[in-house]
Amino acid sequence: MRFFKNFDLKKITFKKVIGLLIFSLLITFIFHYSRSKILRNENVLAEPEIQELSLQKVLSVTAQDDSVSFRKDAYLALYKTLYALKKDYPEIKEAPIRARFAKVEKGITPNILIYAMPVPNAVVALPVLNSADLPPVTLKIWPYGQVAQILYKGPHAKKSATLEKLLTFIEKKGYIIINGLEEEYLKGPGLFFKFDPQKYQTILKFKIKKPL
Repeated sequence: MRFFKNFDLKKITFKKVIGLLIFSLLITFIFHYSRSKILRNENVLAEPEIQELSLQKVLSVTAQDDSVSFRKDAYLALYKTLYALKKDYPEIKEAPIRARFAKVEKGITPNILIYAMPVPNAVVALPVLNSADLPPVTLKIWPYGQVAQILYKGPHAKKSATLEKLLTFIEKKGYIIINGLEEEYLKGPGLFFKFDPQKYQTILKFKIKKPL
């Protein structure tokens, strides 16, 4: 992970090591055990459905590549920013990280473009963090509207059948896709542990509209 490459061991105190360890374990716990309300009912989104979603303000990191190393750096940057924001916005709660991909067609696996974490609309500015080795975090607004989505359970690399099911559903309902794939990671790998990929839970979604 690039975040740890430039550490000067002479400047690291025992207190800093313990603090970093506690923060890393906390983030790992959140990655693995965070849930959304959707998981209270195992049958919710078992089949594709269309919903109307409001716009969402997010912390955003633009991906330089789709490697595991960069994903970890992006996650760490998002969580460090979120916890820094809690000083001014104590009402902020952790929400599952999501990612947006390039526009996809059937049978094509896209490369990841953007990681994001929802924040309240009240957030208007981001704190300056002393994290030169982490990717920059920006504040964005993601518009939604009509969205087709489905819950996928299992390893991220084997989602193609569920993704195909969602694309077929959209086509049969007479809609067209107006953005790339978005994934919302309800349960997945942490910073240092993969956990059980068979238990990963991801919402796959597309913004859609009726053709003119």
